Amino acid sequence: MNFLRIASYFFLLVSVVLMCFCIEMAVSNTLLRQHGVKVQGEVAEIIAEPDSEGRTLYSPVYTFREVATQQEHRFRSSLSSGKTSLRPGDRVEIIYPEGAPKKARANTFSDFYFGALLLGVFACGSGIGGMGLRYIARHGNAESLRVLSAIPLSKD
Repeated sequence: MNFLRIASYFFLLVSVVLMCFCIEMAVSNTLLRQHGVKVQGEVAEIIAEPDSEGRTLYSPVYTFREVATQQEHRFRSSLSSGKTSLRPGDRVEIIYPEGAPKKARANTFSDFYFGALLLGVFACGSGIGGMGLRYIARHGNAESLRVLSAIPLSKD
């Protein structure tokens, strides 16, 4: 039973840490959307690459001009997907922190919040797993643990 209690605390701790990163990421992304420099950009190209299972993933490459210097910048989206509605030449809104155009992103929900949502899902899963283990450690008996565990318990 001691192992289950330690495992439950571990999963609950992981859940709290992931949720803290999730909240920090969501807040910083929201602040960037509110206070960042917004410019019109363009889809320069769509890069198609196979994934490990042979499916094709598409990743857009954007170009935009920095407001202060009019210097052109180019960046590739950090997200790839199995399909895209974007085409080269499409206009998109780009946001970047003032003075830091290298940190630019397309102003889309997925580019700003996909990572935070993914961390939130993992945090919830870890928390639910930790609470389940905690419940089993407190209220479980040998028979319920035998059903839930792949490791056979010895009968003393």
